[in-house]
Amino acid sequence: MRLLHAALFWKHKDYGRQLRRGFFCLSTGGCFDPQIIVCTSGGCLTYQHATKPVKAFHCAGCKRVLRGIKPARPCELYRMSKRLKTVNRAHGG
Repeated sequence: MRLLHAALFWKHKDYGRQLRRGFFCLSTGGCFDPQIIVCTSGGCLTYQHATKPVKAFHCAGCKRVLRGIKPARPCELYRMSKRLKTVNRAHGG
C-alpha cells in the first residue's frame, strides 16, 4: 500500500466513494479520529486509521531526551526486546 499524492487523488477513479468515519468537533474544527487515504495494490482508495505520533523518552530530572532508547507507543513496548528499551551504561535504566 502506498500513500496517494494529493494531486493524483482528485483524478483517481474511486474518488468520492470513500466513507469518512470518525468524529468531527465543531468547536475546534478538528477530528478526533485522524485517517489517511491509502492506495491499495488493487488500485482502490481506502481510509486507514493514523496512529498517534511517537515521542521519545525523557529524563525526569533534566527533561532531556534519553539517547539509545527507541521511541515507541506504550502498546508497542511489550513487543520490543529489552535491548531496545534500555541502554547498557551506568545509570542507563
